[in-house]
Amino acid sequence: MLRRRMAIEAATVATLSACLAEDPVVAVRGFPGKYAIGGQSDLFRRIALSGSYEPELVAICRDRVDPDRDVVDVGANVGLYTVLFADLAPRRRTLAIEPTAGALARLRRNVAANGADSRVDIFEGVVSDRPGELQLSVIPGREEYSSLGAMDHPSVAGARVETMTTVAATVDALVAARNLVPGFVKIDVEGMEHLVLRGMTAVLQTSRPLVLAELSDPLLRSNGSSAREVIRMMQAYGYEVTDAVDPQRPAGERSFGDMLCVPQ
Repeated sequence: MLRRRMAIEAATVATLSACLAEDPVVAVRGFPGKYAIGGQSDLFRRIALSGSYEPELVAICRDRVDPDRDVVDVGANVGLYTVLFADLAPRRRTLAIEPTAGALARLRRNVAANGADSRVDIFEGVVSDRPGELQLSVIPGREEYSSLGAMDHPSVAGARVETMTTVAATVDALVAARNLVPGFVKIDVEGMEHLVLRGMTAVLQTSRPLVLAELSDPLLRSNGSSAREVIRMMQAYGYEVTDAVDPQRPAGERSFGDMLCVPQ
């Protein structure tokens, strides 16, 4: 019975999504304000079904963000977390990093609509282990799955993929240029987390921020790394690494999970 009801609800949301003529504007439990979200995105579908988005990770952010230090949001998408960070650290800066045109337009709109303009810097590009120009794979309307590497997420199997050229920088360079002192870094880059971390060694060594990052062994392996490599990288910098949602569970054990890295 429960499975049938869930299937009906999902079908109803899919029908609604197909009928939308413009971006819906939604309130999301746990996040301040309101947000324009692409109606074709899985982000919209998840919010429409539950009224929330990643509540366990939101709770970590609310508990762990230091209001007296800056925040870096890598893979900001439409800005839910960006606005949350600006709200949690109102006297500091939040650096939002996003490369795709559709998500960027909504990110800027949502930051402005929620009065966070003066507290948010937006970098239109990606972060990696070195600066330059890179090719980014994008699924139009579902930019949350954009990746510099292989587009191997099971949720987008068979989807039409486009490529775009984007500018790349390192987190270290962006932080230094803006004179930021990060206390919290969130990373969600679809299996390219190892390159982001290689480009923020100075930040890890000097600022010692908490790091909340997606950790998917299948996605990382598709891009020449692994969950084990990423965990060992953070441990080498003196971080304790745990599963973000279940600290009693080894980090990286879930195929699609998140890790919380706390400096020791």
